[in-house]
Amino acid sequence: MNNILTEKDRKKIAEVEYDSYSPSDIGAPVTYGKGLEKKTLGSLDSVVDDKSTGLRMYVVKTDDKHYSVLFRGSESPGKDGWQKDWLDNDVPMVDKILTGGKGVTSQLSAAAAQLQKVMSEHSDAQFDVYGHSLGSMCAQYAAVKVTNPSQIGNVFAYEGPNIYSTLGAQERDTALKLRNKIHNYVDQRDAIALGYGDVFNCIGRLHRIDSKDLGVDKISQHMWGGYQWQDDGGLVEMQPNFNDMKSALSFYREHFPQFAHGKQGQFVLDSVQAEFISDAVAAHAGQLEHNIDTLHTQTVQELRDKVSRAISDMKRLLAILPYSAIDEQLYINGLTLEQVLERFENLTTSDVQASKKISNDFEQIRSSINQGIQKVMDTDSDLAQHMNDFSDSYYRSVVEPKVAQEQRHYAHVKDALTKPLKPGNSYTVMDSNRMEHK
Repeated sequence: MNNILTEKDRKKIAEVEYDSYSPSDIGAPVTYGKGLEKKTLGSLDSVVDDKSTGLRMYVVKTDDKHYSVLFRGSESPGKDGWQKDWLDNDVPMVDKILTGGKGVTSQLSAAAAQLQKVMSEHSDAQFDVYGHSLGSMCAQYAAVKVTNPSQIGNVFAYEGPNIYSTLGAQERDTALKLRNKIHNYVDQRDAIALGYGDVFNCIGRLHRIDSKDLGVDKISQHMWGGYQWQDDGGLVEMQPNFNDMKSALSFYREHFPQFAHGKQGQFVLDSVQAEFISDAVAAHAGQLEHNIDTLHTQTVQELRDKVSRAISDMKRLLAILPYSAIDEQLYINGLTLEQVLERFENLTTSDVQASKKISNDFEQIRSSINQGIQKVMDTDSDLAQHMNDFSDSYYRSVVEPKVAQEQRHYAHVKDALTKPLKPGNSYTVMDSNRMEHK
């Protein structure tokens, strides 16, 4: 997301939320990554372990004016605190998301209070916020509840359910103000990261991951296992749905015609188009780089196998000649395995490097566009308010009715499934697959 930390670095930082730190570790260095890739994030500043809500939060001081806050995801079933996470927070939040409920659970509220507390204690500092799964919901909600959004640097939320529909008007307003600072990563193959559809129906910018399908290994799929990485640490994303962009632009021109040709309208229309187009180009370039890297790796392996096999066959069939004589002739003619691979690398390196540069350049352009839009939102209150008015109107008029329809359908199915089990109802077992209600 910037010139220092790659997408892969950010993911590794988020993984720190699952490390075991206690108050006795305060002041100790916090690292991320493993082996030769291990790096220091900063020093542990504080630990929150709220048994009453299940909240687990680390605050890491990266320098005098910057902190990273990490919200832990759900504990695995059987581990200490797992019931508090799953039964008191995960299940109720998913139910709210699917049935149209408002408000959040105790852990999300506690996360918001703790983030506000630490930000107030360091009012001149900037904060990056990380969270995965339940921690993603905590990170998103905490960010939109802060009283001073300007202290938020970036939010990196991974594989959490979409809580946007549970927010109130004030929280949605803050979410819109922070739209280009909150990055919401969603693997479409991960069943936990549910509720995402229209890009205007989520907190922050939606990053749809172009993931590998891990099949029945749903836990690894949820734990970043399907993410595909570029050699430079970039993340392969899916392209946005341009129908969403067309719908938003048409809605604006129809419902805000008096502003469409003025400064406010130009900002809204340009911002929407710039976001979608930069996302699409960056995703396409990232996919191209990944495909070229994959093809290059596969070709090198195939070339290595075929040349090695050919040399082995040659030595077997020409048994009358000593191996040294065959090796000498191969070397003279530039046909040793090392020479062949070196020539291949010389022929392809420029193309591989060009794809990396193109991908990096477009990612930098996307980042610059996002920063430019956010700067206007931070400094021009009139344009920011107009953007918020449009976004909120579009959500309530176009997106929310679709979401509500899906929520009503789920509520109906849920009621139908649970009705026979409610007290006072009885049923007769007809066979193993159906019940007759009396």
